[in-house]
Amino acid sequence: LLESIELNDLKLSGFGQNLGESPAKHISRDGQKVKTANASINIERVGKRLIAFGETPLPIEFEPSTLKTIGIFDYDDNLKKAKIWESAHMKRDPADGALYNFYIDYGRKSAYVIYKIEDNTTSRKLLTRHEVSEPSYMHDFSITENYVILTAYPLVVDPIDLLNPKYSFIGAHRWEPSRLTTVY
Repeated sequence: LLESIELNDLKLSGFGQNLGESPAKHISRDGQKVKTANASINIERVGKRLIAFGETPLPIEFEPSTLKTIGIFDYDDNLKKAKIWESAHMKRDPADGALYNFYIDYGRKSAYVIYKIEDNTTSRKLLTRHEVSEPSYMHDFSITENYVILTAYPLVVDPIDLLNPKYSFIGAHRWEPSRLTTVY
C-alpha cells in the first residue's frame, strides 16, 4: 500500500490481480518464494492461538495484546499445508467448540478435503476427501448439526492453469453455467 501511495499508482497484487514480474517477498510453508501473503480476511482461535487467515494457505499467528506478528502458523498434523487453497472462514460447532474447514488439493485429480479441529487443539483430522477433475472456487461453506455443506458453483479451474504466470489465482478460473451448481 505504501508503495502505491509513494508512486501514485496501484501496486497491489494477489487474489484477483496478475502478479506479473513483481518480486517474491514471502516464503511459503514449503519453502517457495511467494508474491502475496494476505492474511486479512478472518481471525480465529485455533487451540490457544489467534490466527489470521486469508485467501492463500499461509495463516499468520499474532500476539493478541500487541497484534505483533509471531509468524506462519502450522497445524500439528500431516494433512497438506502447501500448494492448496484453504477457506479463510472456519466454522465453530457451538455444541463442542470444534472447528471445521475445507481446502482444495490441486492436482491431476483435485479434491475437496474437509477436516475438523477438536477444541483446544491445533491438529486437523481428515473427515472426507472428494475427488473432482476441475474444482470450483468456493469462498465459504456451511455446517449444520450433522453436515458440512460445500456449494460448488460453475466457476471452475483446470489446475494446470494455476501454474500459468499470466493468470491471477481467480483469473485462471472460468464460468461454465452449463455445469450448474453442485451441493456436497
